[in-house]
Amino acid sequence: VESAQEDDLRVVMMKFDPTRTKDGNVAARLVSFLSSVIRTSNRDGGEPFKALVPDCSVPERDVGRVLGERGTTMKNIVDSVCQAIGHERQHGHRPILQLAYSGGATRFELLLYPPFNDQQSFEKATDAVQKMVHEIMENPSHWAFSTCKRPPRLQYDDWTCPNRRCGNICFARRTQCNLCGAEKPTDWTPAHLKQEEGQLHIGDVEWGRQKRIRVMETKDVYKDLEVPEGHCRVVWLIPTETLPIVKGRGLHEIKQKSGVDTLLVTREVECDTYFGVEYVQAFCIGSPACTKSAISMIHNEASGRLSEEGFHELIDAIEEALPRVEDEFEQGFVALSLMELLNQEKIRDAWAKTKVLRQGTGLRTLLEVLNRWPEYFKTQATG
Repeated sequence: VESAQEDDLRVVMMKFDPTRTKDGNVAARLVSFLSSVIRTSNRDGGEPFKALVPDCSVPERDVGRVLGERGTTMKNIVDSVCQAIGHERQHGHRPILQLAYSGGATRFELLLYPPFNDQQSFEKATDAVQKMVHEIMENPSHWAFSTCKRPPRLQYDDWTCPNRRCGNICFARRTQCNLCGAEKPTDWTPAHLKQEEGQLHIGDVEWGRQKRIRVMETKDVYKDLEVPEGHCRVVWLIPTETLPIVKGRGLHEIKQKSGVDTLLVTREVECDTYFGVEYVQAFCIGSPACTKSAISMIHNEASGRLSEEGFHELIDAIEEALPRVEDEFEQGFVALSLMELLNQEKIRDAWAKTKVLRQGTGLRTLLEVLNRWPEYFKTQATG
């Protein structure tokens, strides 16, 4: 270490990462890294060119914005310098950009190694640094997508703050940005689509590649909610046209009165069409008595119907048990009595599995279950 050149030590200080040492022997890895730096140094080309970038400074309070998360934005700036001067891997040391603090402001010191240690290369590099820093300061939201921590999941009607100095992701219910107070625009773009809006161009260079963020439907999140033993999850379909009747305060009151553990409704933007009608889904989790009470209240206030969730196996077993009529004048299913259906083992097994769910929906008999889905089954009393 004592015999190393100052420039080599500077490279080690800027680039050595002790956290990447697998066996914990940081000292040995440091010596190895320094040896590699000395071996690849281009001494024949002369000393590195070192100077402050003119007309380029930022207030100390904004240094974090320029550095980015774990220095990623600074790395992007160095990448732009490499592209501007034509630096490639075979040229050896990449340029180094350091921060110099003075009088409450932060300036940028640039080191260019051979064969780019000349005034002409410095001018090209200076231009790249100035443009990048200016863009970062003027449009921090572009860089937030690639350098700042963003939520791993977005929902379909979340929106992005239009303030170029903010870029916060806001929940759909907000009419103003909770960080800067900017109003939600009338022609807003959903946040998950905003994430996909191309690259950021600075001169001939493309930057600001956005990390992929998963867009989650609320119904997918609700389906992952844990259901305690002895409880059930009932999904009730609410027509979108009657949703405003129970939305917000109404749902809160239904939850309190019924005693369910969870009562959540998907967003209108995620509605599904079920037999020609648009519905949102209400997820009720609780004891059978509580879920039965909750869906009864929802039905009385906003109508709707029971979802097939939890009954799929039973419905499929019944459809499979009904043999088709192949007569060309009378195609369809033939009639079977309820007793004949329940005598079939597959239907009995599926019926037993829905015991708690049937209690939570108030369905006591197979006839009541079949009547919930008249699109699939037709029932008729025989006497």
